[in-house]
Amino acid sequence: MTIYKALFLFGFAFLASVEMVSVEVSAQTIDTPRKKIIRDLQAEMIAALEDVKVEDISVPIPQANISRAAKAALPKSIQKDGRVEDKMPSLETVVKKLVKREPALPILPRTQIKETVTPTLSLTSVPFFVTAEEYVTLRGGEKSGQLILEYDVTRYTQNNLLPRVEKVKLVLGVDYAAVSRGGVTKIYDFKLNRVLKITPQIGSDGAKTGKMIFANGSLYTRVFQNMKTVGKVTQNGTIRDISLGSTARLDAFWVESAMSWMAAQADTQLDISRQDTQLNITRKREIILAAKFADTAYETLKYRDSLLAFAHHEWPLHPHVLQALYPFTTPIKSLEFRTYGPRMPNGETQKWVLRKQTKNVAGFPLPFASLSVTELTSKPSLAGLIRNAAGSKPKSASREIESEFYAQYDKGAYYNAWRLGQKYISHIGNSHKGTCDEISDGQICGLLRDIEIKIDSHIDGHVGKKFKAITDAQNMPSQSADRLAVLQAVLPYLDDADILASTLRMVAIARAKLNDKQARDIGFGAIRADELLVRALKKFPYDPQTYLALAQVYAANGAVEQSWDMYDALRAGEMLNRQGGHIKDLKINHIEAQIRRNASGYFLEN
Repeated sequence: MTIYKALFLFGFAFLASVEMVSVEVSAQTIDTPRKKIIRDLQAEMIAALEDVKVEDISVPIPQANISRAAKAALPKSIQKDGRVEDKMPSLETVVKKLVKREPALPILPRTQIKETVTPTLSLTSVPFFVTAEEYVTLRGGEKSGQLILEYDVTRYTQNNLLPRVEKVKLVLGVDYAAVSRGGVTKIYDFKLNRVLKITPQIGSDGAKTGKMIFANGSLYTRVFQNMKTVGKVTQNGTIRDISLGSTARLDAFWVESAMSWMAAQADTQLDISRQDTQLNITRKREIILAAKFADTAYETLKYRDSLLAFAHHEWPLHPHVLQALYPFTTPIKSLEFRTYGPRMPNGETQKWVLRKQTKNVAGFPLPFASLSVTELTSKPSLAGLIRNAAGSKPKSASREIESEFYAQYDKGAYYNAWRLGQKYISHIGNSHKGTCDEISDGQICGLLRDIEIKIDSHIDGHVGKKFKAITDAQNMPSQSADRLAVLQAVLPYLDDADILASTLRMVAIARAKLNDKQARDIGFGAIRADELLVRALKKFPYDPQTYLALAQVYAANGAVEQSWDMYDALRAGEMLNRQGGHIKDLKINHIEAQIRRNASGYFLEN
């Protein structure tokens, strides 16, 4: 396997996960140098490898000379035959293998018509569906000091007759950094580890409405993407000279610079010269960074720390270069650096010149009037259902369902009783699996098993066939061959109005384990696991197991942002209380801790 094919695989996988959250509105994009390098690298690889079939690609990852930290965070191997594992992959598996097996799932659409939002929620975190006011309130709405730095930013290459110039405003707080350019503001919140993007709302006529919308995603997804990119392209740091074609090559240093992260320690050949207020860094006899610093020190070094965490996300600078900035205790007065990429063989220069520096006392820079995802549609949306579920409990009390279950069972209405019993299990939601094997109410579980035994003797014809298919799906077998038979039997009933959310969830999990050929053979080729799980959430948005399943399906398909959104929803509000303590053991919590350990520069210390 050539590194060329590995680069193609990286480009194919990374295209799936560029936007911030699953429900982000299309808006003006900020063409940062990092995005340009990523886009150019993808275009170069795809153009040169358009005749390569994805299914023919396998990428062995050499393990020599890889640090322990890199081994913990990056892939050890890639599945060779391309088949989906029989065991449903979790996000932890994706983090370890960094594999995308199928095309990305579509981003959920949202319109631009405001709706009435449910009252303020009582939340323990700030998932993607919160309003701006809820976000600021939970974060802490008190005013605090800010350092405002306004820069003139110029970008040019050797062939640029007219350099591109823009004005950039950088607002630094002690635990956040907000950058504004071209009418778009991006806030890196290092207190809650979120990234917010505030853009003008565009109406159906293509004109601005005068309102602002904001997207709210996890900071961890961006860091994960950077780690994933570097790990793929450099094969965990073992490849230092990357081939882009018959003649073109790219030094791995510049890939690591584009992402501000390196998978393994290497000699970067930097010559660093520091003076009182100046920093010059040379590499291979070329000055790649020249910085001058102001005479007046930061009011607090926390502003500097916020700036440098921001720089890890926004400036295409190598982590060793960024480390050289830490000893300076005054703001950057001017900064000039070089970057290289596939479409920039001669490099690009970016120059930041401080035009104005002021201090201010203000609140967190997210305007209350900014519209969130749940304020942007006139129809009930999935985001709205998730929001309501996070802050409330099911309307039907479990005792009412239990009472009706016994009434239907005593009348011999076994199908209705069985459905009510399954609803009861989903409503009490106090177990790890949410099934009879783990809950404490043995009486209802025993009666449910009794009903299933009575299927053949009490229910005949079409109803009996449907009942058996659904009950078999609800108790999905573990063996692959048996699952295929059950899925084929339940297929005709998946669109029935009375199908349970829990049944859809079980079918979706089984569908996620099929490879493409298996799915086509049993008529499931056009049925997607994520769509079944979304239907399940719309039927019953209170089941934590559906969120877990959807998060895993998104992750297995490379839709990392959507996956994190589901985990964030699960960890918010009332969802926590429905898992009886098991929520504390979610693997996503350990993954985030692992990311912080291996890429600490992107974050601030708590």
